[in-house]
Amino acid sequence: TDHCACFDIGLGCSGYVYSLSVVGAFMQSNGFSKGLLVTCDPYSKILNPADRYTIMLCGDGATVTLLSPEGQLVPTLFEFATRGADGPALHNDSGELFMNGRAVFNFSNTRVPEQIRKLLHRAELTVDDVDWFIFHQGSRFIVDQLTRRLKVPPEKVPLRLLEHGNTVSSTIPLLLQEYLNGSAGHRFLLSGFGVGLSWASCLLERRYD
Repeated sequence: TDHCACFDIGLGCSGYVYSLSVVGAFMQSNGFSKGLLVTCDPYSKILNPADRYTIMLCGDGATVTLLSPEGQLVPTLFEFATRGADGPALHNDSGELFMNGRAVFNFSNTRVPEQIRKLLHRAELTVDDVDWFIFHQGSRFIVDQLTRRLKVPPEKVPLRLLEHGNTVSSTIPLLLQEYLNGSAGHRFLLSGFGVGLSWASCLLERRYD
């Protein structure tokens, strides 16, 4: 059918969290009852096979999330941030992915924990109140450092890089789909960070009615 809205949101690693807010608000403002949030970042097209720092990290992936009033998980609170001045640390340089690994790590290890603490403070929650921390799967090292910095029990932080690698905006929904079962937890914290440099975090709570 032609009677639908369709648009792109180009944000890479933080794109899923940003898009949950953008699409949800768009649907509410226009009286739409259902929406599809599609993630797809085929980075294989811009990877240099000789660049061992990026070729081993990234994988291609795509997901589709159905947004509707009957959804199992409901977003409750968001935090967003952007630092364009540091964008060259991770960007498409004339058709080829360039990454300054040290700069990206320093950013992930400082700015992202600050944002997550702010989100928890606004929600009047602690780490203990969150069942699962779904972090963007940039690398195992980054996920492990975030876990330590925030003092989150490692068993609350799933890691699935072995199966998929870094699939950019798809890493969070690929993890989240494993926890849709009603017995898998009540509260989730999502955090995406990277290209831009852009980072965003949100809370999801399970609906029981």
